[in-house]
Amino acid sequence: MKKIFILLLIVTMGIAHVRAQETDPVNVRLEKIEKITSKLPAVSGLINLRYRYDDATGNNSMDIRRARLNFAGNISSKVEYRLQLEFAGSPKVLDATVKWKINPFIQLLVGQFHTPFSLENQYSPQKAESIEYSLVVSHLSGYSDEVSGISASGRDLGIQLAGGFFQREGYSLIDYAIGLFNGNGINTTDNNKSKDFSGMLSVHPVQPLTIAVFHYNGATGSQNSEHQRVRTGAGIRYDNNRYLFRAEYIQGISTDPAGNDWDSEGFYVLAGYCFAQKVQPIVKYDYWHKDKTDHNNLKQEYLVGISYTPVKHLRLQVNYAFRQNIGMNNSSYMGVQMCGNF
Repeated sequence: MKKIFILLLIVTMGIAHVRAQETDPVNVRLEKIEKITSKLPAVSGLINLRYRYDDATGNNSMDIRRARLNFAGNISSKVEYRLQLEFAGSPKVLDATVKWKINPFIQLLVGQFHTPFSLENQYSPQKAESIEYSLVVSHLSGYSDEVSGISASGRDLGIQLAGGFFQREGYSLIDYAIGLFNGNGINTTDNNKSKDFSGMLSVHPVQPLTIAVFHYNGATGSQNSEHQRVRTGAGIRYDNNRYLFRAEYIQGISTDPAGNDWDSEGFYVLAGYCFAQKVQPIVKYDYWHKDKTDHNNLKQEYLVGISYTPVKHLRLQVNYAFRQNIGMNNSSYMGVQMCGNF
């Protein structure tokens, strides 16, 4: 009987202790703080410091290439938001999106973001293996379009549907993304009656392998002075975190308001190997032909480079490229870039 009494006393004291903890003002305040902080966005960012020497332009300088802050969070279990700001140069909004994850097959993305065109266009600066984007991607994916004048980091304002089919562990066999965009670049309203279409279909026979096709059709500029843009391409990528191979071909037709056409094409091939997850040498061949009717504007670039990641959030890149410009003097480029992210 005495043992039973002692056991009941211990249980009673334990229950009283738990209740006291639940009503403890300190614990209550901590729970409230946790509820508030759980709704705050996660903050991340990156800084790119770069040195470059280009004997074609005489550029020999250092600069802060990128200085970005990124805010991301969840409104609910199915609704996410993101805001990325760029402070290098002129401050601007790079990404501003709301994503509704309806199910694995359909996700609705609204705002400003990378258009679904080109494999390399989807890469963040932390992931890109070379310091500069490939020539054909830069000229035909909205980075530095010489014909239409678009310079928009591969982004635009629009709405997109995306999703995946035949789910496997960590990936889908088929991914798609289709969207309608203003066509005038970042932070710019549309000034014509049409919307630009962009779409990409990717197949992953195995997780490290991606085979993709993509298409873009639209116009930029006012109603009476539009630049028509049609781009079509395909790409392949194999990346198992040790062996890397990526290649893309893109062709485009651009028409200016006077009716002049530019039939352009380009491709690149990149290969690399990663040692101990820290050192990655790469080689790359880059081909760009702005107008196939004029042989004198053909450019080729031969690049060798190496990336070193001493710690998780810091990467140092060194690139050297020899540029062969048909109809112009050949040139070379040397670049060193440090990328730190948090």
